[in-house]
Amino acid sequence: MGALWTGVTGLISYSDAISVVANNMANVNTTGFRSSRTLFSDLISSEAGGTSDGSQVGNGSTVGSVSLLTDTGGYSTSSSTLDMAIDGEHGYFEVRNPDTDKVYYNPGRLVQFRHQRLSG
Repeated sequence: MGALWTGVTGLISYSDAISVVANNMANVNTTGFRSSRTLFSDLISSEAGGTSDGSQVGNGSTVGSVSLLTDTGGYSTSSSTLDMAIDGEHGYFEVRNPDTDKVYYNPGRLVQFRHQRLSG
């Protein structure tokens, strides 16, 4: 049963990774979208019986984490004076929201509306 379970955990992990890739592909043309990547990890291994060297046998894999990639994306020209870009890693605009003190905004497409306020 152990070998089958190891294979099943690999399939489950790979299925989760495909979901992350599908989300990245679905949003590839979304302004300001930050893609993600899946990082795998081993499930806790157990000691292999009948050996004296302390060998271990893996019990499969799991998704360790899904990390947000914050690399700088591409730039494009715009005719709007309100379109902006940030050059550098982890770039977000700090803006004020009517409901909270501040929020962090990524896309860079701002629109002017009521009383000269900007909206993203």
